[in-house]
Amino acid sequence: RLLMAAGQDLEPYWEVYRQHFRGHIINWMEKYRIGNLSPEDAKKARDFEFGDMFETDPIRDPNLLPCTMKPWNGEPRLDLLTKDYITPNELFYVRCHLA
Repeated sequence: RLLMAAGQDLEPYWEVYRQHFRGHIINWMEKYRIGNLSPEDAKKARDFEFGDMFETDPIRDPNLLPCTMKPWNGEPRLDLLTKDYITPNELFYVRCHLA
């Protein structure tokens, strides 16, 4: 998820990654602070809505069983996987490594 910040304010992520609020981590991260946003830019960052980075994913074969939907990870049903020696491309295990 941090990749989605793309140089923007990280404040929205502090609610997701609460483990960074521990004292020794805040002190350590302070050494790497680049700067502070102006109040106007901070408001823009708070009001910013992220798009769905997975909206352009291809439509998956309905015979794939989803493990997760976003990012999409799925595997074929066992009966289809063992039906033939060669697994058809559309039934190949799909994994998104951005997760």
